[in-house]
Amino acid sequence: MQAGQEWHALARGRSLGAGSEKEGPGRAWAKEATPRAPATGGARGAGHSAMSADASGPETRPGLGLGREPRLGSEPGQLCPEHGEPLNWFCLSERRPVCAACAGLGGRCHRHRIRRAEEHAEELRNKIVDQCERLQLQSAGITKYVAEVLQGKNQKAVSMASATRELVIQRLSLVRSLCESEEQRLLEQVHGEEERAHQSILTQQAHWAEALKKLDVLRTSLVGMLTHLDDLQLIEKEQEIFERAEEAEGILDPQESDKLSFNEKCARSPLLTQLWATSVLGSLSGMEEVHINERTVSPLLQLSEDRRTLTFSAKKSKACSDDPERFDHWPNALAATTFQAGLHAWIVNVQHSCAYKVGVASAQLPRKGSGNDCRLGHNAFSWVFSRYDQEFRFSHNGQHEPLALLRCPAQLGVLLDLQAGELVFYEPALGTVLHIHRASFPRPLFPVFAVADQVISIVH
Repeated sequence: MQAGQEWHALARGRSLGAGSEKEGPGRAWAKEATPRAPATGGARGAGHSAMSADASGPETRPGLGLGREPRLGSEPGQLCPEHGEPLNWFCLSERRPVCAACAGLGGRCHRHRIRRAEEHAEELRNKIVDQCERLQLQSAGITKYVAEVLQGKNQKAVSMASATRELVIQRLSLVRSLCESEEQRLLEQVHGEEERAHQSILTQQAHWAEALKKLDVLRTSLVGMLTHLDDLQLIEKEQEIFERAEEAEGILDPQESDKLSFNEKCARSPLLTQLWATSVLGSLSGMEEVHINERTVSPLLQLSEDRRTLTFSAKKSKACSDDPERFDHWPNALAATTFQAGLHAWIVNVQHSCAYKVGVASAQLPRKGSGNDCRLGHNAFSWVFSRYDQEFRFSHNGQHEPLALLRCPAQLGVLLDLQAGELVFYEPALGTVLHIHRASFPRPLFPVFAVADQVISIVH
């Protein structure tokens, strides 16, 4: 404030030296009032009108018959180029300094609002002083904000970042520990199952080796009887031959047993499946783009230009051609992408529809007619997750498994692992596995869609 006070004092000193009354800084910005209409009535009236007041007080104007104004403070170069008089006046209409002749009767600024130049300059000085004070206050406020507020926020940000970093490390450490424990548990189960299957096979090998030895002994004995005994001796050995035959019949033929096979269920883990699905759907950069094959789209559906969105229409479209690949009755559509092997994933936005089906279908799925052989989930060629109102289920070959969902998913993730023979339906928002179907799927498979309400769209 010290510099502001100096500027203010300087302006005030100049005002007192010029003999003018200083106006307060609060009134300095409201100087210019609406110009008054010029009065009529001859030269005297015109002269009186020219003396109309400015916003800061009565407007001053060089009077008629009073002679030229004294050239106070005039300098060479500050003279009117037209009259050679000092520029001691200021025209508020043209916003420029003028001389007494310009402002007087017959001058170019005779009808304009006029005031003394030193008064206008004083007003500008006051405005500059006020503006400087405001700038100084603004600078002080910014300086305080930078020194106190920003510094405090920076310290808080550093503290919160450190705490958040520790939280992330702590949680990921727990997740890593859980994954390591789950990995160890599953690998131990796999090893245990492998050992069990191996021991079962060894036991069977030993059993059948002994059985082969017995059969060989029996066969050798019977062949010996056959080749070395005459008729009477053979008749005498009839009971022995019968016993040997019964003994051979007691050795049964090998039968297929699950105990001799490795049980893949030992490696099934809800935690592993959920983490795996989350990892796959969380990074789909390596997956194929899924688009809908427009040739398969039902006349009850409208396909968007980007071939990702299907919209249901109760009236069949007449613009659809009679393509042999097109579904002509059920509101179905197949993707253009085919899957022969490996891992595949895609996400479908289903939040606007209360009736839809999403899944996979084989190339053998019929397209024509209203029978169940074309209806998704009602034949051996399709595997789908479906919603109708508040009912959810998984359907395949006419078998419908109800699914108890606590909420309607906005998005539905689909994972197809052809190597493992798994079809997984997943809700990305909650990171929840909704259903898993395991089977030996035929090849090739297509993503398949059906919608009977509103719209569904492929997100990726």
